Amino acid sequence: MNTDKEKLLSEITSPLKAKGYKKRSTTWVKQSDPQNGIFTVINIQGSQYDKKAYYVNLGVYIHALGQKEIPSCIADCHMQERITSEINSSEIFLKIIKKWESLYGSYEQIYERILENKMPMLTDRRLCSYFLVTGRKR
Repeated sequence: MNTDKEKLLSEITSPLKAKGYKKRSTTWVKQSDPQNGIFTVINIQGSQYDKKAYYVNLGVYIHALGQKEIPSCIADCHMQERITSEINSSEIFLKIIKKWESLYGSYEQIYERILENKMPMLTDRRLCSYFLVTGRKR
């Protein structure tokens, strides 16, 4: 990633807070669908090989499938994706987050992606089963 990690962190913290995210270290969590216990998780992970490099990890945590009230890290998520392209600005980063939320931010959106077979590669099998068993609207 070209943009300095610390600069990106400082530029995105305020806009994410305004969208309802709560920050802990380099992870932000938002209950994107409170009625259905769905959380959106964003994580900036430093590279172990290059101090200037970092990765952007996105995830979704489903309360009904998890063991925590609120996810604390990206590893808790039942669905994860890592952004592999370079993010050169906070504006691009925020557009990526908006797109992620529009695809996976609610029960209905996730259900539609399952039916379309358009889930991230790192999706827990239990997630698809849960949505297909519970149906379109719970």
